[in-house]
Amino acid sequence: MTGNVWEWCFDWHGSDYYSTTFLVDPEGPGSGSYRVLRGGSWSFITINLRVAGRNWYYPDVAYSAFGYYGYGFRVVVSAFSLQQILSNSLSGFQYDNSQLLNALLALEGDDFHSNVLIPKPDFPIAASFLKDDNNPLRYNEEKAFDNDLLTSWVEGVEGPGIGEKIAFAIEQVGDYISIFPGYGEDRYYLQNNRLKNAVFTVYAYIYQIPQAGYSYGVEKIASWDLEFDDSQSFQDFPVTIPEMDSEIIYFGVLEIREVYPGTRWDDTCIAEIRIR
Repeated sequence: MTGNVWEWCFDWHGSDYYSTTFLVDPEGPGSGSYRVLRGGSWSFITINLRVAGRNWYYPDVAYSAFGYYGYGFRVVVSAFSLQQILSNSLSGFQYDNSQLLNALLALEGDDFHSNVLIPKPDFPIAASFLKDDNNPLRYNEEKAFDNDLLTSWVEGVEGPGIGEKIAFAIEQVGDYISIFPGYGEDRYYLQNNRLKNAVFTVYAYIYQIPQAGYSYGVEKIASWDLEFDDSQSFQDFPVTIPEMDSEIIYFGVLEIREVYPGTRWDDTCIAEIRIR
């Protein structure tokens, strides 16, 4: 935008607005005669071509005012919160759980991400799950945490699901992660893929509200390589879950790396995941 044409802003112009209001992300007066413009245009010298450069004019002007200023257009995007997307509350909005989970993990690093539109996550989140025509949620991520071995999370991509992930909140200190690495119901256990190797990682999701706005960060705490026997039972692995902190959300991510192949279906199942 900068240096092309002026960008129209939503804010009304107020000549004394900054002397009477909070200076961080001001929303502008409630009404006015002029809308704010920013960024400069092709007709200005380089020093004026910056996002902080401001101007104002009548909002019904949709052409180059004064013959050379180059007033242009306004860039907008709908603001979808993660909570809205996960609950599918946006009518007609098609989402990809894999993208949502990857977006969360992309926050990992030393730097905080300021003013990004990701509220506190609503766990569990799976990269995918198998859709059943008669019961669409029959194999979703909730089934790995319902204390029922007759239900299972079943990944939903073509093939054995190598690389698929399931993330869940960790709400208690524990010494073990306990996993039933296949479909819990006897008749389906061998017919579906079972976990042979997986990686379990614990992350800390940190939410801050500093004076200048809000920010998020994800810190990797620890990771473990898990090797499973092909047995129809819970398997325990020692892990270190940190002491809980009210300002931090701890969550775990289990990633499928290798499977024992099923005799009938090429879907990988996990009946239960527990921290104890």
